Amino acid sequence: MIKRAILLGIVLSASSAAWAEKLSDPSVVDISKLKNDLYIDSILDRAFSLRYDDANEGIRLSAQAFQLSSQWGYEKGKILALLRQAMAYRTFAMMDSASYCTDQAYLLAEALEDEGLLLKVISLKANLARRQENYHEALRLEKRQIRMYRKGNNASGYYKSMSSMATIMGLMPEPFIDSCRFYHLKVISEAVDFPELQAASFFSLGNYYVRADSAALSLSAFNKASSMYRQVGSFTEAQLVRISYAVALMNFQDSLLRSEKLLLQCLSMGQEMGWEETITLCHGNLGALYILLGRYSLAREHLENAFTRAEEVNNRAQMTDFSQQLARLGVQESIEASERRGKPGLLPY
Repeated sequence: MIKRAILLGIVLSASSAAWAEKLSDPSVVDISKLKNDLYIDSILDRAFSLRYDDANEGIRLSAQAFQLSSQWGYEKGKILALLRQAMAYRTFAMMDSASYCTDQAYLLAEALEDEGLLLKVISLKANLARRQENYHEALRLEKRQIRMYRKGNNASGYYKSMSSMATIMGLMPEPFIDSCRFYHLKVISEAVDFPELQAASFFSLGNYYVRADSAALSLSAFNKASSMYRQVGSFTEAQLVRISYAVALMNFQDSLLRSEKLLLQCLSMGQEMGWEETITLCHGNLGALYILLGRYSLAREHLENAFTRAEEVNNRAQMTDFSQQLARLGVQESIEASERRGKPGLLPY
């Protein structure tokens, strides 16, 4: 843990002319408050950097930042601390805790009337709503962001929200799903100054093509997304693309072993980095893959592991998915057992 004294030393040794001018003129800023706020910001920066690699430490640091912000009257610090905590809880798929933190941050941001902070909060609220399959609420929040970003002439935020809106539409029934592809292609063609946003739209477009049973198109989109994420240094996102790529490969009989190799690599990386959601997804997808390969004992092992993990964090959508896969596995095991006995298997109606 970085000691407070060291952090304060770093802060006070800031060499920019702007900061030097402010620090030398007591009429411009309260120097004591400035030191406190900068110290809290340094804790929040550290918590943000750990949101994937060490989410537990991120939660601890965020709680510390919130306590100090409350003690020293730093309202912005309180809001950011709650958002950092919510992000860390999201990494563990602890959606109830993440939503609680975000709701509290929203109330504080509205009271502060800081539009920049409010946009950060709304963005995370939309993401959590989507993960909890509350798609209409997520769509409402993304549209609100688009209006705010357009009004403020913020092109990056505008295209980011448009990409997120398109992703949500792709998870919804008609007529929403019909607009998904249109808006992703709009981001890809127009957001040329924002390659990470283009990568996000390629990623989501790949998932859209998977649901549309266009496996070849999905593989092409995933390849492009993975390449662009690596180019901009977003390696965590590139890892999630690899999982989706592996799932898309399951549509091709001659690529099942390649899919297995990719998922095992992603699982190993997730375990090494402590990415709980990645681990759960890999176990679930490996279970589905091993059903296709007829390796039923391995399928059951991975699916039960995935279900237990989803149950621990009360992720009901995943629990439903994995229980359905386990039921499907039970049917396959029954058929195989009957065939070994020389009797036809009985399928449930």
